Amino acid sequence: MYKRQEQFDGFNGGPAGDAPTFPPPGAPTGFVPMSPVRILDTRGTTGGHKGALGAGETWSLPVRGTAGVPADAAAVVVNLTGAGATADTFITAWRSGERMPATSNVNVVAQAAVPNLAVIGVGANGAISLFNSAGAAHAVADLVGYFREATTDTTALTSLVPSRLLDTRTGTGGRTGAFGPGTEFDLQITGRGGVPAGCAAAVLNVTAVGASSNTYLTVWPNGEGQPYTSSVNVGSGQTAANLVIAKLGADGKLRIRNDAGNAHVLVDVAGFYVSYFRNDEPVWTSKVVVGRDQRETPIFRSKITYVVFNPTWTIPPGILVKDKLPDLRRNPGALKRMNIRVLDRSGREVNPYSVNWNQYGPSRLPPYQFVQDPGPNLSLIHISEPTRPY
Repeated sequence: MYKRQEQFDGFNGGPAGDAPTFPPPGAPTGFVPMSPVRILDTRGTTGGHKGALGAGETWSLPVRGTAGVPADAAAVVVNLTGAGATADTFITAWRSGERMPATSNVNVVAQAAVPNLAVIGVGANGAISLFNSAGAAHAVADLVGYFREATTDTTALTSLVPSRLLDTRTGTGGRTGAFGPGTEFDLQITGRGGVPAGCAAAVLNVTAVGASSNTYLTVWPNGEGQPYTSSVNVGSGQTAANLVIAKLGADGKLRIRNDAGNAHVLVDVAGFYVSYFRNDEPVWTSKVVVGRDQRETPIFRSKITYVVFNPTWTIPPGILVKDKLPDLRRNPGALKRMNIRVLDRSGREVNPYSVNWNQYGPSRLPPYQFVQDPGPNLSLIHISEPTRPY
């Protein structure tokens, strides 16, 4: 059962207290999602900086070797919050040891708690740097994942057309009515909005609407212990949103908790990550093919019993009718550009210019097979892994 460890001093920016530690992970590549963990809180001792950041102050926060971040982490993903500021200000975060960029990560209003998700490069000294522009402001950093060396881009991310998974005002997602103080709710993510089973993490826009008091929402993997972190901070009578990259529970769910007062909660999914595991350790991440909104790729899970190298692909009827036939009617030569051959029932190749494609459609399928040969344009997924003995 959740127990609050200490009260806030003048603002509601998430629970204070030391961040727990986790054992180091295996050797994954790409983005590695984590259950959220607090690595900095200047209101207490977490992270090593006692007291608010002063005007114009720069401070370095060690991240490698902290809370399971490995020595070769190239970047960390943190929910960075500015809170209790004495003046309007901004906080900039960047790779420690390099010149500060002319950018801002969090723009903070005086006396408010404002979060923002940030991907921050890690310096050669294993740290990130933080700068506060004006007044005095507390800084809170919640770690949600990291990128390993040479994989700091987000190419493993599969983006989606945003889809609403939860809206407590309308009952979308299985809950109707605002979250009360301490309310927790398990939200199914996989199998909805184009998110397939087996995902490691989801990219979400989480919104608190019409809060009756200053509060915060915490999002974490279902089935794991609640972290002492915050995902969205919202003031009384306000609506606030934040981007959240959240590791999913084994059941594909997230748990969401509201701290105080009443607030409606909205969750929109915008993308996801999938990982490849060996011996229960993630070793590779990649984009996932999910089809289209109106025609999703079937979701299934199975063990690999054999692998076919350089396979051909036989176009299924649904894709043939909806995608390829319109191309053929306009230009039969389109098949050649896609390395697709037309075969009759005897396996003999047919010249696509010799067929009247206008006579075929959903109610009358062509009496041919459409086979795409191996090559760089093959529509099947491409998987490659660095060669290494194991």
